[in-house]
Amino acid sequence: MTSPVPTSQTDRYTFDEARSRNGTSTTARSFANVVLVTAGAAAAYVVLSNPKGRRIARRLVRMWLGASVPVYLLAEAGRAWVEAGRCF
Repeated sequence: MTSPVPTSQTDRYTFDEARSRNGTSTTARSFANVVLVTAGAAAAYVVLSNPKGRRIARRLVRMWLGASVPVYLLAEAGRAWVEAGRCF
């Protein structure tokens, strides 16, 4: 059984060489981010390019904002009420 950790100088050289050839985690993350942004932009273009898609998107945004903004404001008001020492 071989160890995944390089033990000799030769092993270390081949390990470092393989790591540099395969790219880094930062490169992989950057590439994944570019792919996701491109897919999101393509989806937005497809949805917004036809009138039915625009109507559906507008309705969904209204529902999302209509539900999340009041809940956030109520939570903040409750938090401020507690911090002011005005608990029930």
